[in-house]
Amino acid sequence: MNPKDMDIELKYEDAVAQLEALVTAIEDPKRDLTGISADVRKAMELVRWCKEYIRKGESEIGKLIEEDGED
Repeated sequence: MNPKDMDIELKYEDAVAQLEALVTAIEDPKRDLTGISADVRKAMELVRWCKEYIRKGESEIGKLIEEDGED
């Protein structure tokens, strides 16, 4: 899934929950190795998406603070 597509389909909390589930599955010593690379790839996409979400939020908050200081 493309991180841009996730923007429409995910909430931040849902992305974090998916990431936590993937990490738990990846770290499971009893897990079959089949599919781990796909899970790692998906986890990396989610991390990128979460970072971008946070960056956007920080930018929006910064703009609001600047606008408030102009009044």
